[in-house]
Amino acid sequence: MSQRTCARLGGLVVGVVLDALIADPARLHPVAGFGQAAAGLERRLYRDSRRAGAAHTALLVAAVAVPAACADRLLARAATRPAGAGAVRRYAWSAAHGGVRARLAGRGSGPRALAVTAGLTWAVVG
Repeated sequence: MSQRTCARLGGLVVGVVLDALIADPARLHPVAGFGQAAAGLERRLYRDSRRAGAAHTALLVAAVAVPAACADRLLARAATRPAGAGAVRRYAWSAAHGGVRARLAGRGSGPRALAVTAGLTWAVVG
């Protein structure tokens, strides 16, 4: 199993455990906020037509999908970017040993990916 898959699966498990332990906050839950925003958008834009409904749905999906895609890209960049002092030495070692670090870095893997997946899972399970 790849490191990315492990990070995603671990994040899903941690997110479900977080939901079981701390459940939903009384105030400022991300899903409740999204619901309020969707209802407000519907009040302003509602028209009795298929086109208006499709536009409403597209806006709401984009409001979730675009930030998620951006977070995924940032995680991918962070996983392959040198990290502070000694990065050149680590990359030289990695190159000499068959690119081990590049393979282990993976796209969206590691503790950051696990934390982001856990946070998003907690919000969605709520």
